[in-house]
Amino acid sequence: MRKKIISSVLITMITITLFLAAVPAIASDSIIDIGFEDGSLNGFANRGGGEVLTVTTEQARTGSRSLLVTGRSAGWHGAAVRVERDITAGVEYGISAWVRLKTPASAEVLLSTQIGQGSNAQYRTINKNTVSNTTWTQLTDKIIFSEADVASGFITIYIECSTATAEYYIDDVTIGLFDPPKTITVTTADDDPTKESWHGGTHNGYNYSLWSHSRGIATMTLEENDGAFSAEWSNCYSTLFRSGKVFGRGWLGSTQTHTDIGMITVDYSAQYDKRGDTWLSVYGWASHGPLTIEYYIVDSWGTHRPGTYGTLKGTVEIDGGTYEIYEAKDVIIYGEQTDPDFRQYWSIRTEQRDSGRISVTRHFEEWGKLGMMVGLLHEVALTIEAHGSSGYANVTKNVFTIGEPPPPPSELPPLANFKKVRTYTTGYFIDIANPSWATDWIRRAYEYGIISGTTDYSTANTFAPNGSLSGSMALTIAARIHATYKYGSAGDAKIEAFKTEGDQWYDMYVKYCKDEGLIGDQLDNKLTTPVTRAEMVFAWSKLIESKDMSRQNTVNSLPDVTSATPYRNEIIAFYEAGILTGADNAGTFNPGNNITRAEAATIFMRLIEPGARASGRTFG
Repeated sequence: MRKKIISSVLITMITITLFLAAVPAIASDSIIDIGFEDGSLNGFANRGGGEVLTVTTEQARTGSRSLLVTGRSAGWHGAAVRVERDITAGVEYGISAWVRLKTPASAEVLLSTQIGQGSNAQYRTINKNTVSNTTWTQLTDKIIFSEADVASGFITIYIECSTATAEYYIDDVTIGLFDPPKTITVTTADDDPTKESWHGGTHNGYNYSLWSHSRGIATMTLEENDGAFSAEWSNCYSTLFRSGKVFGRGWLGSTQTHTDIGMITVDYSAQYDKRGDTWLSVYGWASHGPLTIEYYIVDSWGTHRPGTYGTLKGTVEIDGGTYEIYEAKDVIIYGEQTDPDFRQYWSIRTEQRDSGRISVTRHFEEWGKLGMMVGLLHEVALTIEAHGSSGYANVTKNVFTIGEPPPPPSELPPLANFKKVRTYTTGYFIDIANPSWATDWIRRAYEYGIISGTTDYSTANTFAPNGSLSGSMALTIAARIHATYKYGSAGDAKIEAFKTEGDQWYDMYVKYCKDEGLIGDQLDNKLTTPVTRAEMVFAWSKLIESKDMSRQNTVNSLPDVTSATPYRNEIIAFYEAGILTGADNAGTFNPGNNITRAEAATIFMRLIEPGARASGRTFG
């Protein structure tokens, strides 16, 4: 278990060897950024016991919510948040909070810090100012916490008011690093197992940390692209280099499950020296009821394959590979028995790799089916871990996609005969940012020349991603896909052969589809009205031969597709081939809803680019 309670940590030496340039006017790299938009207190609590803290929509500096403090009866009463686990000794921080009075009209408000508790407590004012009930006022300044401050085990940032009964709003509370270090070197000089060192923060929107236990030298360099980093370690007893996302405030402070957060994927690439006991994984912490869970999704390792001391629970196919799933209880770490409520969950890939996509949510789902519940999710990080070894790793790519389906991998080879005939220029379609998940699918579909935009506006090009698709358009696209797939460059002529003077513009496409046996008369009454998702799947179900539609997923059942659902077999086949994934983790299809143009573009791309299809999933 990787301990995170750094209030008891004894740091032997931390040397920051390289800095980003120029001291900014405000903190440039936030390690805490609280805006109350999720409706929670985000770790804030009252100081005196009688105050009432409420997340409200009455006032907000940004967004739609702020924190309202009422029920005060003394000047020192207010709202406080603990931050000791976010602070590193000797580092300069910028601390900021925005405040607005509710009552009275004007009063002095103080941004302060408490270090330690009881008779040993120290109190320092960071900034103070006169605040009114008509505008927001920022309280901000720099501060450096000493090793003694951090070792106290208790540091809070709080907002108080010299007027005992004043009521006030708080918003946009931030703590950030000035000159955030780009390279962190941690050196521990002896084998004392009680000695740990930790350094962490945010960089490029990713939470990073370097944790080291007992002896050794560890260096972590943060790169400028997303969550990329390099790591080097020498004679280290135990070291973790992490870059990813932390949910909630403080240690195990999340209030969200992975279902609340949404789909999580990590696309990564690493040049990795795997000498000794080391491994590359997606790593993190979760909690379920009384259980504290440390988890690993391991893709690569050195001399020792980790995690196999647990109980083998099963295997699963995810992201084109096989993972063995282990659960470990009664774990002994550093010679000590762990708490009985501590668990380790492991997914370990049977064939190693140093690059690819890790569909994190898929592992959580599979663990849950085996009774290994994740519960509240606190951290997800791409991690290099090393024990009793020396080595290095250069993580050149570390891109997280959270809350929505990830963009498809770029430049996937299409089926034969499909070629890009035009180039999409950024901004060509003015309306494809919503839904954002579809932007890349639409761009790439446009480049193949089979799907185009609309002409709703005379001054700009639009795609209408949320617009519906008529039966005639669905069959027009179907004819173009099939003719290209079957006849290549001769496909257009095959369709034109069905053109007859006086016909509707779409008649030749409908005739082609019927002549090729792609469809009968099922959509004859829908040619000028929107088709449903089920009808769309049926219309496109025979475009690609079975040899190019290999089974990628297992479908036992879908929440809203039954034996009575029209075109059930075609829908199931598209799920099995990875063309469809559903509207949620359970695979809900919504067969009666009208298909949108964005959804059609996505299905088109998965039909012609097998590498873009979903794989390794089990539904039902």
